[in-house]
Amino acid sequence: MSTPAYLAPGDGMPSSGKYLFGDFDTKPLEFFTFSQTIDVAAIGQPLSAVAIEDNMHVISLDTIGAISVEEFRTLFYYTDGESFGVNPAALLDASATSLISFLGDDRTMNGGDVSFNLTEAVFENLEADLGVKRECFDLCTKIELTKELSRINTLVDIESCVVLCSLKWSDIKRILLQKGQQLGQDLAGATVSNTGVCKDGIQHILVVSVIFKNPNVKTKDLMIRFKYAVVFCDDDL
Repeated sequence: MSTPAYLAPGDGMPSSGKYLFGDFDTKPLEFFTFSQTIDVAAIGQPLSAVAIEDNMHVISLDTIGAISVEEFRTLFYYTDGESFGVNPAALLDASATSLISFLGDDRTMNGGDVSFNLTEAVFENLEADLGVKRECFDLCTKIELTKELSRINTLVDIESCVVLCSLKWSDIKRILLQKGQQLGQDLAGATVSNTGVCKDGIQHILVVSVIFKNPNVKTKDLMIRFKYAVVFCDDDL
């Protein structure tokens, strides 16, 4: 399997701060009763006003992966290995791009039954909040919003990748270690020392959320949840 090299100062890697991409090779999903789900980060995208303040709409996409810890960190912890950020270099690699894509060919809902469409999701929720069909929206406003949404193909396209809140990588490790102690259960698979291969790795779900914020006070924000199945071995914790 060809996996991306994660290069980070202090990890025994060159200090150049560069990251290499290879073919991201997703594995079958396999969860245990003790597999954990951790909200990793939320990034935000302001939208043109089209606007009822309440709870936000939430769409959970089908689980993505499974991918290795190194692959996840290459996508989202590429600067110093600790701080969250979407790696723009992912767009240079097709296998990486597919993991952060909004497009229906890559993202599905309801167990694969429905292809995700960002523009349709936003307009459907606006119609529900405002109580009118999109045909009644101001034409120029509708055109502007459609144009904005059509330009968002991946997580890299979120406006300046504004990070609203996030966990550091050390936070994620600490959460899993504490949960493992609480459960009396190892939450990572064993690494075979003579080969360096992870044996029976444990998949946990790390969630990256995107919040689309509309300035119209009559509408709810829309949260899209990207759920990544990530395989942890003992040397990852």
